[in-house]
Amino acid sequence: DTPEGRLNIGAAVTRGYVLPNIYSYDGVNGYTFRTLPDGALRAWEGHWIGVTSTADVALVVPPVRVSRSASSTATVDRSGWRLQLSASGAGLHDACNFVGVAAGSSDGHDLNDVPKPPALSPYVTLGIKDASDTRGALLAQDLKAPGGAKQWSVVVDTDVLNSDITLRWSSVGTWPRNVRLMLTDKATGQTVDMRTRASMTLSMGSEPAAREFVITATPSSASALRITNVAVRTG
Repeated sequence: DTPEGRLNIGAAVTRGYVLPNIYSYDGVNGYTFRTLPDGALRAWEGHWIGVTSTADVALVVPPVRVSRSASSTATVDRSGWRLQLSASGAGLHDACNFVGVAAGSSDGHDLNDVPKPPALSPYVTLGIKDASDTRGALLAQDLKAPGGAKQWSVVVDTDVLNSDITLRWSSVGTWPRNVRLMLTDKATGQTVDMRTRASMTLSMGSEPAAREFVITATPSSASALRITNVAVRTG
């Protein structure tokens, strides 16, 4: 329910009342999210939905009977790619974070960018800096427009001092063959090829301090072997 009357969830997103994401929390992966039209509010579980309007908004959830014939397969965007990022340590995990490119996304902020929910102490958290937000807001997903070089700033943080945190990454679907992905630790200057490695371990200090990394995606310069300047002689 909105000041305009009762709207379906898609219309409420389009008109700027709520975000198109449903968050949930569990002790294994931390926060997870689903983006409309995927996702459901499950009975006896807590969920978090971002409200982007100062107006009074009420979420009305009528009971729904799910039939076995209902499809739960999400549409796959084959024009882009996604990389999943996770941080874990001290028995804590934050696994639902993504960078990548997708058709319909922009390099600025759009509805494909998913805000990071607030951390619950004790926490290990990973977030992607929202370049369009001067307040330093973090994202759980930042998808950019296809084409050209791309860059993301990733922040890893914890309130568990003197702990070792492991940063991991893996492709969602097919790894982009024509894209080179590099990870740089801004504190040490260390750079690794994300295709040849799948993790990095950080030693957090005795004082609270986040670690920042930069992921750079550049089109690969590799090309297929070609035979040129061939002359054919007859006779």
